[in-house]
Amino acid sequence: FQKSRMSEYLFVTDQVAPLGRTEAAKSAWGLARGLLELKHRVTILTIGTGAQAAAVPGLAKRLRKARVETASGVSELALYEGHFSASDPQLLVLESESTSPGERALQLGGAAVSLAQDGLLKPEVVIGWGEASVVAMARLTAAAKLFVLPTGETTGRFSAAEAKTVGLSPSDSPALASFGVSAAQAVIAPSRAAARKLEAAPELASRPSDEPIVALQFGSDEPPFDPAADPALPTPFDAAKPQGKSDARKALLRRLSVNVDPRWPVLATGPRLEGPGGKALVEALPLITKRDCFVILPAQGEKALVERASVFAIEHPTKIAMVADASEEDLRLMMAAADAWWLLDETDLIGTSAGGPLRYGALPLIPVRSAAHDFLVEWDSLSLTGNALFYKEVNADQLSATVARVAALRSDPTVWAALVTRLLSTAPSWKKAATLLDHLKTAAAQEADLQAATS
Repeated sequence: FQKSRMSEYLFVTDQVAPLGRTEAAKSAWGLARGLLELKHRVTILTIGTGAQAAAVPGLAKRLRKARVETASGVSELALYEGHFSASDPQLLVLESESTSPGERALQLGGAAVSLAQDGLLKPEVVIGWGEASVVAMARLTAAAKLFVLPTGETTGRFSAAEAKTVGLSPSDSPALASFGVSAAQAVIAPSRAAARKLEAAPELASRPSDEPIVALQFGSDEPPFDPAADPALPTPFDAAKPQGKSDARKALLRRLSVNVDPRWPVLATGPRLEGPGGKALVEALPLITKRDCFVILPAQGEKALVERASVFAIEHPTKIAMVADASEEDLRLMMAAADAWWLLDETDLIGTSAGGPLRYGALPLIPVRSAAHDFLVEWDSLSLTGNALFYKEVNADQLSATVARVAALRSDPTVWAALVTRLLSTAPSWKKAATLLDHLKTAAAQEADLQAATS
């Protein structure tokens, strides 16, 4: 593909940072910033309560309102606007107290049309981020329309009255995603695992045969996830100067009031101990404490698991420590201090959980059935390539075995230094994701092979 010219991108979503802190919300903001790095213009139209809008510094209430039509009638909703810096997209927030997925989709669709008719929106590319975007995608005119399902799942449904409002017949699927695929030229999933699940979803069965479901690796460098400038770290570091990782390790161990043999690997996980993975890790602690290593765990999650882990920490203070009330800053310091990071959810469809540890130079330890397995490569000490270690099952024996593998790698300083540099240099970026999305946009506008655009 040739370098594309500057385009006018419009994201439509009901989840975006800084109004929300979900992974989908942070990802929408990260991808928008990646497109801005490529010199495109980006506007985000989203929805939120008045309290949410008021809590974001720099969002101002506009004098005009947006006229929207829903199943309950026509109304005018307040509109907020903000543009925080040159590296941030323009943000338009529609004020609504609704929690109904179908109603929010109708409200966003009505607002998008109203703003386009007034000349305030002139999108060349519409990115429907999540199911709440589907009405806006259907009603807006653009050269390319791409439908992103950032969680890899479909859940929303129109009510009977809402379905009638958007022109669906009783025999049509009331699924929001089904309505969305009819308006888009491609569906984007956050991983190949998610794409495979969506391909089998009945809600997406109505999509045209030439409309692919494309897997796009999400980035991990949305602010403040940058060890070169993270205020949570004592010393900045990056792939060119990774020495700051050792300072992070010293700082965290000093905070925990423990002395750890410098030859031992430090392993951690977060942000919570929960689910089958958390249970397996806690059950593995008796085996892990017999190895030469130190483990740092968050004192957050399921009460029974945290309590059991805390007992082990009390019984083995030279092997295990708990970080109480771990903030986002604490978790970033944990990733910077850790040599390796357990990912424990083998049902994960998104795969973004590996990006943070990679970004901070911690080796991701990944179950093979996790979506992160789709994008990462097993480390090979001979070729000095790869950026993860994989394990087959989330159980005590497998998790204990990962410690032995990390310890063996760390025993060779040359190999370990090369591994850390590799991790820091291969963390997924939003600029790369935006580049692939831009290729997909160009292919959609030219009616070219969409699947080949991101391969």
